[in-house]
Amino acid sequence: MNRLLLFFLLIISVVCQGQGYLDSLPLLHRGEILIIGEYHNVKEIHDLELDVVRHYAEKSQDSVVILLEWPYEKNYYVNRLFSSNDSTLFFDYSDKQYEMYGPSMYNKLMTLYHINQKTHNLKVFCYDNVASTQQKIYIVHDMLNTYPSLPEPILSIRMYLDSSLQAHNSDFRSKVDSFGDVHKFFLSHFNKYRNLYKKTLLPEDFKLLCHKQPSFSNNYDLRESVLYRNVRSHYDRHCLYIAICGATHANKEKILSDKKYKNKRTKPLAWQLNQKIGSPFRQKVHSICVAPYITKYPATVINDTLTIPPKEMEIPVRQIPSAVKRELSDRSEQIAVKRTNLILEPELRNQFDAYILIHTAHTTVPGNRERQDEIW
Repeated sequence: MNRLLLFFLLIISVVCQGQGYLDSLPLLHRGEILIIGEYHNVKEIHDLELDVVRHYAEKSQDSVVILLEWPYEKNYYVNRLFSSNDSTLFFDYSDKQYEMYGPSMYNKLMTLYHINQKTHNLKVFCYDNVASTQQKIYIVHDMLNTYPSLPEPILSIRMYLDSSLQAHNSDFRSKVDSFGDVHKFFLSHFNKYRNLYKKTLLPEDFKLLCHKQPSFSNNYDLRESVLYRNVRSHYDRHCLYIAICGATHANKEKILSDKKYKNKRTKPLAWQLNQKIGSPFRQKVHSICVAPYITKYPATVINDTLTIPPKEMEIPVRQIPSAVKRELSDRSEQIAVKRTNLILEPELRNQFDAYILIHTAHTTVPGNRERQDEIW
């Protein structure tokens, strides 16, 4: 607890080029977790997160577990990369048109891989439970094609997936319904021949195929609880942890949900990790909100308040105080770290331990010309 109090006491404004903000990060000890709540799809934020990972990996004598808010199924590619040095399949998967965020995801994972080549202490896991049917089918297809020989009827299902994907390669996005049909057909096949799959596939591959994605049905609390269970499942008291996720999940306070959700107040991932009785991370959570300073799109500035449409970004902080923004009054300062102990608004002060504001930001979403070269 004293370490967290020390973390609150500093207000630091730094210049990006020197990466001085890294020295202001908390000193992580075994069994503690740093949650980075990001503004999604911003290149400079991705770069910052990788610098943070490199910072801890180079300084730590312990294993550093990196938890990515990516669909659980993508652990297949992560495992192949870190265990077999094979990035071919993930590169091909990320390059497909339907995978909107593929290139940035590929670059992030490859950077983590190269960091680990130097430090040899990273463990990387995907812990989200949201994946489209296209993603699931493509991963199953890739998995089965890595086996040189397969018994019938698994061989037949592989050939079926080959022909289905070939028929859809020209336009993934317009074929969502038929992809759903392909996925249902595979699931029925897998359930019918489950024992044969278990005998044929590697244990980690079979485990991945057994993974079930719950239906959240607009129940935001359920989604946060699933994320909590997934993060908790990787706990090892001898490791340090860094979780990267949307800023909503990194909130250490209960938050008011969007109107479309049934729950009036939600317990985010960070709150559950830090407060739940039985959580291995109880009172061991450091949380940072990382966001652009001022944006033209998708956020707007009204009366000195940064407002973010919920459809584009779910940061629960509807305003970032002027005191924080003034840290970036000089355009030469690209990154400002603001500790929250001097923020007057209690709700803002308690949600995160610090804000990191990015002055210049570019989108990582390919093909979006309106955002590609935008300076925020």
